[in-house]
Amino acid sequence: MNASRYYSWVVMDIENWGGRPGSAQARMQQALRGVVARALSACSVEGADVRRTSRGDGVILGLSTEIAKETITGPLFKSLNRELRLYDDECPPDEVMRLRIALHAGDAHDGGDEWAGKPVNLACRLVDSEILHRVLAAASTAVLATIVSDDWYDAVLREGWADPVGFDPVVPNLKDYDGGAWIRVPGHLHPPGLRPSDVPGEQQEAAPHAEASVPGNGPVISIGGNVGRDVIGGNSTVVNYGHSAEPRRGGSW
Repeated sequence: MNASRYYSWVVMDIENWGGRPGSAQARMQQALRGVVARALSACSVEGADVRRTSRGDGVILGLSTEIAKETITGPLFKSLNRELRLYDDECPPDEVMRLRIALHAGDAHDGGDEWAGKPVNLACRLVDSEILHRVLAAASTAVLATIVSDDWYDAVLREGWADPVGFDPVVPNLKDYDGGAWIRVPGHLHPPGLRPSDVPGEQQEAAPHAEASVPGNGPVISIGGNVGRDVIGGNSTVVNYGHSAEPRRGGSW
């Protein structure tokens, strides 16, 4: 008899996986298992139901309702960020690990370490999204970038159960999903690498302002508020998303 269970889905992918030798990939898979285990232990969830399956270039975690979403959004991600930095400080240069991570929740067929269902499929599509790839690539000093679904944001961050600072809304443009998402990069007040077309409701508003320029730099794209700076195509481009684009200070995760 088929059974379904409600899980919080945490999907992780390792950046630049395909170009590494098989021996390095095997060591990195083992290292990721250790990073995840230590991060979970630091959040005191050892006795909770945590399911895991490998994606080759990453991992899918199915976390039971015993683990609060605010624990996943806050303490777990702080621990993952810390453990990744500790690993990267000691590993060989060609095995440095940076992660794209997606969060969503919902029911899926409970097949032990294998799952089927729209919620886990959406989490996998979010982590594979072009926008998350681009944001992490632009965040050269970060070790992870996080994307959460609209549903996750509304249930956890909008309600104040976890700190929403640093999460910006984006349009992920995914197959069979017309909802939005939110991205955060530790150490940044706002995710780097975003384009005007990534911002909900701003795609058409950006065009009338695109003709302005700064001497010696790329075009200014003004969407209201303070002006931040991004690098697109090798040119320094000023992109204004309605807030400061300065990185977060004080060593915040």
